[in-house]
Amino acid sequence: MKQSVKYAILLALVSLKALAIPCLDSCDCESTSKSHLAVRPLFESHSPIQRAAFRAERLHACHEGHRAAGQFVVYGSKTTNPEKLARYFGPFCKSFITVASQATAFNATTQLVETDVMAENFNIFTKTGQFHSVICFKPQQSVLGFAFHGRKSFWRDEERGRGCWISATLPVERVTNTMGLHETIIVDGNGANTSTSLTGPNPISAFNVVGNMTEAFVQSDWKFSKVPCGSISRTGIADMELKLGYEWLDHEPCHLESYIGFLAPTGKKGENCYMWAPVVGHGQHFGVMFGGEFSAVIWESESGENNIRMDVANHTLYLFENTQCRSFDLNCKPWSRFIQLYADEEQATESANLLTANLRLNNATPGINLLTLNASVTPGFSHNTLTSFIFTSNKFQAELGYNLYSRQSECVNLASSFPIDPAIKSIAGNGITNPTRDITGDRRLNLTTLDIPLSQYDDSRITEDDINLASAAAPAGISNTLYGSFGWRWDDYERPFFINFGGLYEWGKSTNGIANRWAAWAKAGWSI
Repeated sequence: MKQSVKYAILLALVSLKALAIPCLDSCDCESTSKSHLAVRPLFESHSPIQRAAFRAERLHACHEGHRAAGQFVVYGSKTTNPEKLARYFGPFCKSFITVASQATAFNATTQLVETDVMAENFNIFTKTGQFHSVICFKPQQSVLGFAFHGRKSFWRDEERGRGCWISATLPVERVTNTMGLHETIIVDGNGANTSTSLTGPNPISAFNVVGNMTEAFVQSDWKFSKVPCGSISRTGIADMELKLGYEWLDHEPCHLESYIGFLAPTGKKGENCYMWAPVVGHGQHFGVMFGGEFSAVIWESESGENNIRMDVANHTLYLFENTQCRSFDLNCKPWSRFIQLYADEEQATESANLLTANLRLNNATPGINLLTLNASVTPGFSHNTLTSFIFTSNKFQAELGYNLYSRQSECVNLASSFPIDPAIKSIAGNGITNPTRDITGDRRLNLTTLDIPLSQYDDSRITEDDINLASAAAPAGISNTLYGSFGWRWDDYERPFFINFGGLYEWGKSTNGIANRWAAWAKAGWSI
């Protein structure tokens, strides 16, 4: 018997090499089949929305005052290019995914339909046994928010133009995500075959079939990664930032300052029962930060009323570890978190002893229920550099700038021990397993010669070493942002104030986990 197992594994390896899955272009598909996307918060330090028209000079605008300033900002954003995000979340870097049942995908000798995803893995069992559809996602995120940002100077040496300062930010955001699932059904198989359903007091034994992928992504059997028809929103404080800084040079003609600080995790984690659930802030990670700013006047008119100032600001943030719920794929098996599994040998035995052939064939546990686990997540370092050119003419002020943002990939590990009992169910059912199967409908991976009988269940058990930790981690990324803003300031008032309006566009590499988006804002501020 052991020789037959070795022969089956050898044959599986040969079959894997023969798979017709296209090679991915690293320039076009750096990340695919991901279960988590981290989107950079809009109102973080040295972001264009926070910095535009509100810098250290606002502390000194009120010459006889308390050297304090504040701003109130209203902003919004929306992601663009949903096809690229779809390839990030979907398998094999495809924006359109072909789904077919076993009877439609292949027969004993011939592959009939090239199938990205086998329907049976999603509890799709139709009356005729035939099913064929094409699905696509159009993920999109929109953000509406407002923020207060205040800054106060203290222990200042007026003669030398130096002193300490403190600042605090309080952004409140409503984050709305949608996966934009759309399904085109080619063969419907006359709907779901309810005779294949199984109900019982044991949740592992419950089995409710559906008739298509739209129903599959909201089925009651799934505990995680559901895709509702509409959008999902969350509202909260998108992490407070508190800083302590020192101003080394006053504003005229040059300015230099540095700071340290920390990020208070007031945001909200995503709810893993939904695919790409909205996250407010950085996902409740505590952080520490440091950075600085240098600016200087690079041109000034003879009258002194007009000038151009160049400003360069740098911000580095480190986010510490916390525990989150993440969904994992198996090694070398994209989207295998959705594959049918036996939860343990007991369920495999139960399946082999069910009364009807259909029940013995179909009874299983959704893989997403067993491969969604508690994870230790450490985002680590991110760095933000903002370069701006600021034109001032009397009360009018405008600026153009470029923002470079980079982050390291998340470090993800399992936070608890992995259950030792799951195994990949064979397409034949009856308690038989097949550790070589993946989510696709490739006939060569579903040959009966690769099946492992119930008596050798131990040879098919999934272990912690089979878990692809990177599948649940947000990848490293670099984004570029261009922005512009304009406004007016009235510094000759007893309490100087300003207004400012602006917009930006941020883009990253196609699928490296950076969402392309535009944003706009309006703000007002004062000095006292």
